[in-house]
Amino acid sequence: MSTTISSGRRRTGLLALALMVAAALLAVSASPLPAQAASVEVVFDDMEHGNPFGNGWFSFGGSVGGGGIGPNAADLPPGTTGSFSLETGWGSGGTPGFFGGFGRTSLTDLSGTAHFNFWINPDAGVDAVLELNLQEDDNADDTITSPEDDEFQFNCVVSPAGPCAVSGGGWQLVSIPLADFFDDNSFLTGGNGVLDPVPASGGGNGQLVNVVVAIVSNSGADVTFRTDDWVFTDTPLVVPTIIDDFESGLPAGTDGAGNNIGFFTFSDGSPVSISTTTTPPAPVPGSAAGNTVLQMDADVTAFAGMIHAFENAAVDTWVTQDWSAREGFAFWLYGNNSGTDLFVDIIENRNPGSTVDDAERWTVTFEDDFSGWQYFEFPFSDFTRKEIGNGAPNDGLTLFEVHGWAFGTLNTGGLKTYYLDDVSLFGSGVVADLAVNFAAGIFEITEGTTGDVT
Repeated sequence: MSTTISSGRRRTGLLALALMVAAALLAVSASPLPAQAASVEVVFDDMEHGNPFGNGWFSFGGSVGGGGIGPNAADLPPGTTGSFSLETGWGSGGTPGFFGGFGRTSLTDLSGTAHFNFWINPDAGVDAVLELNLQEDDNADDTITSPEDDEFQFNCVVSPAGPCAVSGGGWQLVSIPLADFFDDNSFLTGGNGVLDPVPASGGGNGQLVNVVVAIVSNSGADVTFRTDDWVFTDTPLVVPTIIDDFESGLPAGTDGAGNNIGFFTFSDGSPVSISTTTTPPAPVPGSAAGNTVLQMDADVTAFAGMIHAFENAAVDTWVTQDWSAREGFAFWLYGNNSGTDLFVDIIENRNPGSTVDDAERWTVTFEDDFSGWQYFEFPFSDFTRKEIGNGAPNDGLTLFEVHGWAFGTLNTGGLKTYYLDDVSLFGSGVVADLAVNFAAGIFEITEGTTGDVT
């Protein structure tokens, strides 16, 4: 079943975050994409109070430096619908070492979670270790005392090369398995040595009490960054991969065999056209000024739509993309609430050596029963094979060689205009076993000689 997010500005944990980040080596989109929601999501703090010290936060100085924390209403993760992040800055005048730190006290049941996720935007030049400490109650008294309780640490290295976060790299989403936190007995020396923050009411011996970040500078340079949306989940949050954001137009051409590639339309003869526009009826929620979307105008009797057959830079070769590591297909769509039947297709693998469009089609259908912008997520498991009589392979949806995607409509009952943006891949999927196709079932090769099996 697809996931939809209605057109209003909405925040549910990290579900409403926008999400392509340069520092994560992904392109920045002009409009936002929600992060994949985990099935278990425990928000430790989304910073929306705008008042850290009034909501359990604290800070402390270090042996060689100091600093502090505060709200920031100007620098937020790209496309977020929130209003505040947390800013923090530390320095020592150039001496490396322990600058101090900050944290928050908030009793939190982490039952069913396995990852700690947060956004961070470190300034250029930061070269430090952020010692992330989870302090848990192990004697069910809802406080942290030594030697009764325990602390688990992960060292997040922030530097020009990362690897936890890249200084000067913009907003980055960090997801850390709880299994990577080690039992740190330098401050809290007791506990049972197991990270098990579950309250006594849930069958445990105590829940999470504090999350504390200690700032250790490697070079003596100041350590300044913004952070947002601290969330514990069962699976890592994943930023989507943009396939098409339409900011560079709609390239179109043909390959060497005369197949249409790039963006083009199809129909039963009904009129259909595509273009780009920066003035849809309303902006995509959270999008930047001047954001470009695709516009499709169609007056359809039976069927019509548009295809993006993936092209190379010269727009003369039909190329493929590997989608096998992702969970599904997503996009923003502006609806007319017309009741029209709509569909999206995945255009998958072709026969070996093919020079024609014999790509296998996989489709999912839905209804134009909404008005304005709505975000759709369709897991690949929702797609079913579509037979169009083109001699396509019939070997399952493997996603190793995806040739393109399509959006279409059935009878529209008159002229309809649809707008799309940020076609993307979301989530992490299970990679299917690689399948091999051959051009023929039998190859005759004389004994003692060589031959080609294709």
